[in-house]
Amino acid sequence: MPALPVIDICSRRMEDSLSDQVVKGLKSKPKTLPYFYPRCQEIEILKQRGSEIARSIAPNSVILDLGSANLEKVTYLLEALEEQEKDVLYFALDVSAPQLAATLKEIPSSNFRHVRFAGLYGTFEDGLRWINETPEIRDLPHCVLLLGLTIGNFSRQNAAAFLQNIANHALAGASKNKSSILLSLDSCKVPTKVTRAYTSDGVVPFALQALTYARTLLCDRVDNGIDKKALSCNLRPDDWHYLSEWNFALGRHEASLIPRFEDVCLGSMLQDIVVKKDEKVRFACSYKYDEKERQKLFLDSKVVQGMVWTNEGCDVAIFELKLA
Repeated sequence: MPALPVIDICSRRMEDSLSDQVVKGLKSKPKTLPYFYPRCQEIEILKQRGSEIARSIAPNSVILDLGSANLEKVTYLLEALEEQEKDVLYFALDVSAPQLAATLKEIPSSNFRHVRFAGLYGTFEDGLRWINETPEIRDLPHCVLLLGLTIGNFSRQNAAAFLQNIANHALAGASKNKSSILLSLDSCKVPTKVTRAYTSDGVVPFALQALTYARTLLCDRVDNGIDKKALSCNLRPDDWHYLSEWNFALGRHEASLIPRFEDVCLGSMLQDIVVKKDEKVRFACSYKYDEKERQKLFLDSKVVQGMVWTNEGCDVAIFELKLA
C-alpha cells in the first residue's frame, strides 16, 4: 500500500521531532488503561455515537484533526463517515514528522473509498492558516477535530482565545453554515478519580520520558554545533518523582516533577539552575469544565453550542460548535 501524502506547511523550521523513545511512549499503555477515564470515555463516545457525529459533518468537508497523535479514537468516526458514503478529506496535523508518519501508516486507507487521507506537517497556527488560505480548501465545509481534551491544557483565558482563533480561521469561509468544531471537554472534579487517572499504570514512566526528550534536544544542539563548548545537562529520570495533584481553587489537575533524593543542579546548559529537594517543577495542567465554566468558555470564544454527544455516567462529552 503506497504511503499517504504529507504536505509540509511549516512557516518556520523547527527542532527535529520527538526522539524514538518519546514516539514510542506516545503510543504506549496510558491510552488504553481502564483507570485513565478521559481517554476511555472519549473512545466509547466515538464508538457508540460515531454515526450520530458523522451525520453532523457536511458532505465534501475538509476534516482537520488538530490532535492526531493516535488514530484509534478517530477511526470510529471515519468508519461511520465511510458507511454513510460521505465524501470527505481527512488531514492529520502534527508538529512531529516521525509521529505523523507513524499515524498515517496506521490508517487502513484501502478500506476507504469515500474518506481520503493526507498529513499536514506543521503547528496549530500553520494548520489554521492553511485551511483559511488554501484556494482549493478555504471555501469547502470545514470540520476541526479538537479531541483528546486538548483544550484542557490551556488556562481558561488562553483556551477561549485559542478556540476563538480556530473559529475565526476555520468557520468563517464561504461554507461557514456547514462548518463546525468538534471539541471534547471533561467535567469531572472528583479529586480521587482525577488523581487516580493521572497516576494509572504507565502514565508515570511516560511523564518522566519528557526529561529524556528534553535532554535529547539539548544534546543535539551541542552535536549540531549551535553551542561551541561542551556543556552539561542533568535531566535523568531516575533523579525525579512524578507528583499528581488536584487544585481545588483552579479546578484543574496538576502534574509536577520533584527531586527524588537531593537538590538537583540542571547543569550549565540550563544556567546551573538548582531545584531544591521537594520543590515542584510543574510541567502540565488539565482544566476541568463544569456547566458554568463551559458556557463562559463558549461565550468568550464567540461560538455557539450545537449537538452534544456523551454516554450515561460519562464525565467527558463531545460538543459541536459553530461561529456565533
